[in-house]
Amino acid sequence: MKNQSIKPRIEWIDTAKGICILLVVYSHVYMGDHPTFLHFQDYFRMPLYFLLSGLFFKTYNNFLNFFIKKTNKLLIPFVFAYIFLSTPMLFFLQYRAGLPVTFPGDFWEAERWRFLCKGNGTLWFLCCLFILNIAFYAIFLISRHRTKLIIVCSMLIGLISFWMGRHEIFVPLWGDAALTALPFFLFGYILRNKSNILYEPFGKKHWVICALSFSILMFIYLYNSDFERINIELIHGDNYFEVDCLSMYLGGFCGTLFVLMIAKRLNHVPLVSYLGRYSIVILLTHVVLIMLLRITLYHFSINIDYIHLIMLGLFIIVVLIEIPIIKFCIKYLPYVFAQKDLLV
Repeated sequence: MKNQSIKPRIEWIDTAKGICILLVVYSHVYMGDHPTFLHFQDYFRMPLYFLLSGLFFKTYNNFLNFFIKKTNKLLIPFVFAYIFLSTPMLFFLQYRAGLPVTFPGDFWEAERWRFLCKGNGTLWFLCCLFILNIAFYAIFLISRHRTKLIIVCSMLIGLISFWMGRHEIFVPLWGDAALTALPFFLFGYILRNKSNILYEPFGKKHWVICALSFSILMFIYLYNSDFERINIELIHGDNYFEVDCLSMYLGGFCGTLFVLMIAKRLNHVPLVSYLGRYSIVILLTHVVLIMLLRITLYHFSINIDYIHLIMLGLFIIVVLIEIPIIKFCIKYLPYVFAQKDLLV
């Protein structure tokens, strides 16, 4: 008999994740050189993932269970992709493109981990998200579950970490990026516990939130654009932001709300929701796929006048190839792509 305690999937969350992972793939296809009018997505592309993680934060009764759960969902996929995708790809790029591979002197030096992830640049996110979850759990315990104290601690740590990034103070293993992302994680936690956003039907107030959040996002985007250099960089993995603290956080909050409201209105979009459900597979594989396809493209003469059309075609090809990759990974490699628990 089917277990009645298992809650059905919240389809619009899969849609939100699908929108987010498509933006991630799109951005990496263009290598940051996407059309000017789409640079506003840099404000919320990664914060959306941080928020969604906070939205589904659970203590799992004690820290040990929590640690094992996050190890299964984040660390094991990170280690697998690090060893079998990122590192081989880095050496392949050296062999194929003549890129120098010079390791930091000390094997245990934290910078080595960052360096080897250059073969698959999205891996930082899983390690960062693991640290972020542990940090928020610690705040949750120290604050003794008191919401106001959790808010104060998370915001204060996030602001301090943002300041550290501005002054080039480095924290190993993307710890700086994780601490700066604490307010986004907190935002998801607050939404889950202080509203009924997950299950309430879409209504007029959601249209208002959607319109207001998009308007504020565009105001922040235009405010920080001088129209000579409209591509203002926001690189969460490096804790590097060319905007002020208020713009980064408020833009992230509003952008994530906008995407959430759009996803809630759409609810289920077959392909997008499917990609969102298995977004971790795409996250770990799409950069390698893009690099291989780009190397193939270099053998052909490309008319620069059609570069945006070519990149759009490449994006569509990558998305289509990811579908059989997902099917293969969830069937034959479920333990290393967070579909089943390796540790119990």
